[in-house]
Amino acid sequence: MANKTRLLLFATLLLAVGTSRAWAQNPFSIDGIVTDANNSGVAPGATKTLDQNGNVKELGPVNSSTTKIGVINSAPLPMLGTSNPNGQTDLNTVYTQSKVVGTDLWFYFGWVRDANSGSGFISIELQRSAVTQACNYATMTDAQLIANCNPWAGRQDNDAIILWDQSGSSTALTYRLYNSALQAFSAPVTIPTSIGVAQFSADGFRGEAAVNISALVAAQANQCLTFANIIPGTVTGNSDSADYKDTVLSRFPLASNCGVVKVTKETLNGAGTAFTGTGSEGPFPFTLTAGTVPIFGGSVDSDCGTGSSVNTCVGSLAAGGSFAEISDLLGKTTYTLVEGTIPAKWEKVKIVCGGVELTAAVPTFTVTAGQTTECTITNKLKQGKLIVYKVVTNNNGGTLVASDFTIDLNFGGTTSTAAGNAAGAEYNLNDGVTYSVDETTVPTGYQKTGLSTDCTGTIVANTTKECTVTNNDVPPSLTLTKVVHNNAGGTAQASAFTLYAKQGGVTILSGTGGATSGATFQAGTYDLSEDPVTGYSIEQVGGQDWVCTGGGTKVGNTITLGIGQSASCTITNQDAKATPTGVTTQRVRLFDKLTITGIRTGAATAGTVTFRVYSDSQCATQITSESSVAITLATPNSATSNGTAETSVVVEATGVGTQPKVFYWTAQYTGDVRNTGFTRGCGKETTTTNIQDDPGTP
Repeated sequence: MANKTRLLLFATLLLAVGTSRAWAQNPFSIDGIVTDANNSGVAPGATKTLDQNGNVKELGPVNSSTTKIGVINSAPLPMLGTSNPNGQTDLNTVYTQSKVVGTDLWFYFGWVRDANSGSGFISIELQRSAVTQACNYATMTDAQLIANCNPWAGRQDNDAIILWDQSGSSTALTYRLYNSALQAFSAPVTIPTSIGVAQFSADGFRGEAAVNISALVAAQANQCLTFANIIPGTVTGNSDSADYKDTVLSRFPLASNCGVVKVTKETLNGAGTAFTGTGSEGPFPFTLTAGTVPIFGGSVDSDCGTGSSVNTCVGSLAAGGSFAEISDLLGKTTYTLVEGTIPAKWEKVKIVCGGVELTAAVPTFTVTAGQTTECTITNKLKQGKLIVYKVVTNNNGGTLVASDFTIDLNFGGTTSTAAGNAAGAEYNLNDGVTYSVDETTVPTGYQKTGLSTDCTGTIVANTTKECTVTNNDVPPSLTLTKVVHNNAGGTAQASAFTLYAKQGGVTILSGTGGATSGATFQAGTYDLSEDPVTGYSIEQVGGQDWVCTGGGTKVGNTITLGIGQSASCTITNQDAKATPTGVTTQRVRLFDKLTITGIRTGAATAGTVTFRVYSDSQCATQITSESSVAITLATPNSATSNGTAETSVVVEATGVGTQPKVFYWTAQYTGDVRNTGFTRGCGKETTTTNIQDDPGTP
């Protein structure tokens, strides 16, 4: 809220003579000394303001019909210019101060000029309205002021001008009140010495005066007089048509018999730092009172809202440094400032007025007339708590701990990272802050397996939310595969082979024809092997029994796998060629022929001969099957004829040692209807061979 000051309208003009009121005594010592730059002789505490002087041109009203005393407030821009007043009207130093005695406002004015002779009037105009930013004397250049500023533009009813005629070292003071309807000041009225005193220095270069401003207006109970714009200077006379000669343009301290309370809202984040949210946070109501007695010396201040009265100011502020300046407050020692019902997510921290914290033990503070009392109401956002836990499950050989993981945090749009904390990392956050917790980068060998429900949400005051980020080590994966090549007539399949992955001789993974690890498989070093199968051998590939692809480290028939690594290992078997043995057996073919003479022909057949071979001379052991051969007649058409029959057999050397072997033949002629059969006796035909036993395998 903008700084502002207000004044109750002046009432009816009051002549001091004949009044029954006992005006407060002058608090200033007026002797006109004002001797040096150290303010000797000046009222203690007076504000000293230097003004340009000598041959220097200085800023002031231009001399025209629109800049006379009576109408200068409505002079069109530009109405200021630069000029060099003559010495007796050129002020180089002024002193101002106000004091309140009882409820009376006394105003002090001291001056120093360049020359000590000549005519003219000292003038002090007192305006209730503060000068606008268009007349910011501290920051604007003369050119900017000339283009934008009319210091008298805020003039309104009952603003006052005090005049002091310099001619003949007069000490008489007069005053006039402005009438906006007439656009003119009232006629000059002499100020009695009981309420207005002036004095020249002996050399005429200096002077000082004090006036009871309250005595210039009709007195009424609890009346406030506040002047925000004070314009000292010199003029040519005391009429509306007088011209300005010199003006001292500056922001002078307020002259007021009432106080001002500036209530500022300080809002803090829950951590105690300045709240950076929007100014729309609120409202934060407050109530200013002084017990049950009136606090205003005029109308209720505009910074006070509904529910306010002459005894109470009820206002409200927004977060982030907003303020209300409550003026026209009567000086009292019993002021209280309390805060009303504030938004639920805020809490009151403290109220400090005039540098003192208001508590149950010290509930009141003092408002001093003519001064601004600074009050600050501090509120802090309530906080909720977020606890972020990191859980790491190492059930497959992992070794990382919670602090090895990075947690991603987003609090109200502000991102950051933090190491995982198994015990839980605590964050105190303002009520209403949205947040999210995640883990976007996971260490090798681990996987994010869960975010609990409260890993995203909105903070609630006085509430603790817990977020758990869970990681699990990823089991290594090992696949064992059997390949069988049956190139030599083998018939075994992969399922005939059992494959193993062992640690210290203990089987961890096995399977017929192959095997694949599961969720409980551990990181570590494994020896790979298989059960042999008769007739099959390992077929090396690249000089290796086992061929592994993927991750891990393989040395010989050993593979080492870390968490999250995957490998597939294959072993190939080839069927072996058969390895027969040989035993030689000597064999010979024996021939035998039977010739029969004197066969009577004419029968249907000439008969047959059955040959038998025996291994012994008794013809007890027949070693070959017998062979029956039909008789072949030499001359079948004759009455008699010779006939023959012959055969051959193969015999082997069996159990005959190294000696020649003799085979014994018998031949049995069957005869026919015309011929009688016969049998050749055992041993009639023998065959001797060199067949020997097998000496052994090759």
